[in-house]
Amino acid sequence: MGCVRALGRAPLRRSPARRACAARRRAADADAGVDGARAQHRPHHARAARRAGHATRRRPAAPRRGVAAAHPALGAHRRVRHGARARRGRPVASHGASRAAGGRPHPRAGRRRRARAHRGARGMDRSRRAARAPTRRRAMTDPRTRILHTLATSGDLDAVLSGFDLERLLRAFDGPFARDRRAELAALLCLDRAHDLSPRVLAEVVHALRSVRNRATFSGAIRGVFDGLTGEDFRDFKYLLNATGDRHDLEHLVFERLTHIDRHHVLRRIREEAAARSHHELRILSDIDDTVKSMLHDRRFARGRVYPGVVQFLRELDDGAAAEPGRPGDLTFVTARPEGPRGLIEQYTRDALAPLGLPPHTVLGGAFLNIATKASIAARKLQNFEHERMLFPECRYVFVGDSGQADPQVGAAMVARAPDFVARVLIHDVTGVDAQRRARWARRGVSTFETYSGAARIAHGLGLVSEEGVARVHAAVLEGLDTDAVRPGHRDALVATAEREVQAG
Repeated sequence: MGCVRALGRAPLRRSPARRACAARRRAADADAGVDGARAQHRPHHARAARRAGHATRRRPAAPRRGVAAAHPALGAHRRVRHGARARRGRPVASHGASRAAGGRPHPRAGRRRRARAHRGARGMDRSRRAARAPTRRRAMTDPRTRILHTLATSGDLDAVLSGFDLERLLRAFDGPFARDRRAELAALLCLDRAHDLSPRVLAEVVHALRSVRNRATFSGAIRGVFDGLTGEDFRDFKYLLNATGDRHDLEHLVFERLTHIDRHHVLRRIREEAAARSHHELRILSDIDDTVKSMLHDRRFARGRVYPGVVQFLRELDDGAAAEPGRPGDLTFVTARPEGPRGLIEQYTRDALAPLGLPPHTVLGGAFLNIATKASIAARKLQNFEHERMLFPECRYVFVGDSGQADPQVGAAMVARAPDFVARVLIHDVTGVDAQRRARWARRGVSTFETYSGAARIAHGLGLVSEEGVARVHAAVLEGLDTDAVRPGHRDALVATAEREVQAG
């Protein structure tokens, strides 16, 4: 105000509303006995007034700005704001005030209250209807819920999943916002309805669940499957998991994907089921380099060529003494080759073995750090053997290796660790082992051969291959020696060796 007077201008007049407020304040001060001098210095802010000790009177709560207040003199259709209401001198209570507070209720308070009550009733009705049929409503809106509902209510779930692309089914539950739904799907197939699925379909489901990144979810589902199977179904499930055709076989599943607690639980279940079986089945463990293919030390055959008769010999071993000839998962290749990133090198090894016509098999690889020395190679192969023995404690084993990469030492260690479970160790001589070393290996349960005719004759002496099987292997050896796989100058010696070994028994 002083600044305005200094400029020579007349002071601005206060609005009627401000004059009315000042008049009411002066009347209130007079009622409270406050003198005019003190009233002139009265703070306008209510909180400051209370701190200064002035008597204050709370004004009635005004409605929010923009909320209409009907003025009686102008009619109900006119809208005025709180300034006009203050000019009247009669406080109009907000729509939340009551008559007991001395205010006049808002003319539209009843209408608004009834509208809120109506909206609340409609919301309650919608909530009750949604609560009565939650599954139906979600199933109509969410495709993943629709899939789960279909799988949960299907009468013949095994037939439905037998002709279904399970990889595509799991991809439908992929994504960062479907984590809970993936857990629901795993629980539904592996726990709730696992008893309705055959071992083959269960193995396919578990193999498809490998894409589940949550280790706890995946591990709990696999443990539930193993807990729900017994007897022949348990055994078939193991063998089917071991013949998946990629790196996600039984060994990878148990020793890399399960949690520590679930791994011990599953291995205990495997031992319990194996103890209930009265006879031992045969499993074949075989090396690859210089055992199936000429790769490193053998100078008699061209590099990379398959040895004559080896495929027929492995097939005769798989069919000859197995409880179920041709059953998937009886043949396992134990190699020092590293798995590589995401199992790429191991998958390359599988792809190279696929055209040979071998029985269904799996591959247990090594690591890059295990190919530096023969000791590290032997340690890795022994670790693979220990894993096999823990996964299949009900079986006997035949190990087929070569004399170039510490396989004789590995085989002797196998016999020393589990003499009741290792039927024989067969070593393919590719380095020219002398008779003295052969005799020393034989005392430790290791037999040597130069052609697979001799390997078939040794297996026949152990009751693992029939006489007809020996003849078929020998014929395959002679047929293979007539090809260009044999380097010049070695064919006649190899034929003579094959004839000698097949007659040795």
